[in-house]
Amino acid sequence: MGIIPFDHSDLTLLELDPTGRFVEQSPMGAMKLWRHIREVRETTPGHCKITDDLEFIPKLPRFASRFVVTQLFNHRHRVLQRQFGTV
Repeated sequence: MGIIPFDHSDLTLLELDPTGRFVEQSPMGAMKLWRHIREVRETTPGHCKITDDLEFIPKLPRFASRFVVTQLFNHRHRVLQRQFGTV
């Protein structure tokens, strides 16, 4: 989130589809498993919907991991909204 680095990730793309879908399953310091599927689908011309599907097994306590992951994706979505706008 741009403040203090707290983890590392070796980005590993398992699938990259030109239609706007990717599957990432990357080794991370704080997770035993991290699998992220993102789909970007056009809803109307010039507009899209982004769907993130996550599966993770944390090394840290579950409540702390859930909080961090939620904050991370809230931050990412705010950045996307600032960059591209919302409808």
